[in-house]
Amino acid sequence: MQSIEFFKWHGCYNDFICIHDHELRVSASSPESALCRHLTQIAPQISSKGGGGLAADGILVLGKMVRQGSDLLLPLMIINRDGSVAQNCVNGLRVAAQQAWLTQQTERPGGHLKIKVITGQTYDCQIFKADSPCQWYFGWQNTLKVTMDFSHTHPTNLPYDHHKIVSYSRQFLESKGWYSPEDSLGCYHVGNHHLVWKPESHSAPETKQLPRLTELAQSLQKWLGADHLNVHMILAQPPNLTDITDLPQRQEEQVTGHSLLCWERGVGITTSCGSGAIAACLCLFERQKQKHKMPPKQSLWHAFTFIDQTVKIRIQQRGLGYAAELHGPATFVYRGYYSYPTQVAPSTHYKKT
Repeated sequence: MQSIEFFKWHGCYNDFICIHDHELRVSASSPESALCRHLTQIAPQISSKGGGGLAADGILVLGKMVRQGSDLLLPLMIINRDGSVAQNCVNGLRVAAQQAWLTQQTERPGGHLKIKVITGQTYDCQIFKADSPCQWYFGWQNTLKVTMDFSHTHPTNLPYDHHKIVSYSRQFLESKGWYSPEDSLGCYHVGNHHLVWKPESHSAPETKQLPRLTELAQSLQKWLGADHLNVHMILAQPPNLTDITDLPQRQEEQVTGHSLLCWERGVGITTSCGSGAIAACLCLFERQKQKHKMPPKQSLWHAFTFIDQTVKIRIQQRGLGYAAELHGPATFVYRGYYSYPTQVAPSTHYKKT
């Protein structure tokens, strides 16, 4: 039985297990290595937050880094807690970039890295403190930027188009008495699919909004016939921006703060969701365009607070689609080992570093 090293991180309290698999190549389009296939099978066990696992929202499998021209490209597979394979996870992208930098620092100069999600697209990551020495201690944190181009009209694998999903969601919310004409509701493709709801007429506390979000998400999954969508609710809340530094923000650009409730496919309610925060920014951006005439190249900044950490996002229209950049932290928790192929090592076997 082989012992495999893992690294535990979180991005705004989205918990991830990082594992290196050099058999995972950039050309891969499915979990083709033995380790990747095994991880999809045991993901519910190893990710369990019930006491028997490592308490994670997902598993990040980092493949063999290769050079393509002047770029270094890292293949990445993102496995949800239920064993399904995700197309995108922006919190996970920041964690994977920082993990790759700390473990393969001598192989590449500078703080830029391209990550190819094997079931999705390629994203650019910038590490703000690229000259930091390799350090492994609890709470070590760095700020990273992820940039992407996308269109919310991207072809989808959903059984219904985005307009029908929004229409169904509106009818469901109206039947519950939770929707008003002032609310914002939209469906977006940001590497994966997100429905975003911003209620304007309800001031209920978060503890009452979470059951509403869950009920809406479960109804959508049942209607779609599969676990396809991530669902989010935007709440107004001034953010704490003290943990975001070195941002390329012009003085005239204002930041609007919010909090975001997240329900993710394959996981359920989570503390945060990076791609969901970008989808929420799209919802707010389009609402702003409807209310006010905006110049074509106008960009907007929004910040989302998750417990005591914040991500800051800039959205700008580009052609028929949008360009987004997200700034946020990645925090190291610990590293340890598990026995491959069947057992997770108990906490007493974690390597102290």
